[in-house]
Amino acid sequence: MAGIIPLFDSFPKEAHHIGRMLAGYGELEFELHSCLANVLDAETALRVLFRTRGEEGRLQIADALMRKPYASKGLKDPYETMLGAFRWCKGTRNRYAHCHWYPRDDILMFYNSEDAASTAATDTARFKLYPVDAPLLEKQEAYFAYTLDLLIYLRDAYPKGGAFAFERRLPEPLAQPLPHNRPS
Repeated sequence: MAGIIPLFDSFPKEAHHIGRMLAGYGELEFELHSCLANVLDAETALRVLFRTRGEEGRLQIADALMRKPYASKGLKDPYETMLGAFRWCKGTRNRYAHCHWYPRDDILMFYNSEDAASTAATDTARFKLYPVDAPLLEKQEAYFAYTLDLLIYLRDAYPKGGAFAFERRLPEPLAQPLPHNRPS
């Protein structure tokens, strides 16, 4: 039986990384909840975060509630690093969750219908094709894992009862990967 995106059968490595990022985004949100539970309580954090629909709204609410408490505990810089990394992951997740896939010359390409539709009514709607390959997608997936490590660091580094829960090292900085292989 063919999958929902039969094209991915021709690009199994790429499909593997894309699928892991799309499915893994929920893990990032859950760890964001765990960080929020440090400043609230676990049940309230769960209700506040997951009763809100949409990734951006969740991130804004979490930031409004977490930024000051984390900064007051000496975690301002890693918190801001995590927030930037989380936003990058959110953009990547949304880009892949709302795109369509196309093959060209044995290269996996994606395009976004919303971008084409948003052109001026007097312009012809055009799809911009963006190539991706397994090495780039592997870097992007590694950045999701880095973001998860930042969240876990912040979750564990937040002082509970005057002491750190675990001695965990802040992950080494990782540069944000490109969104695609198309020259800018």
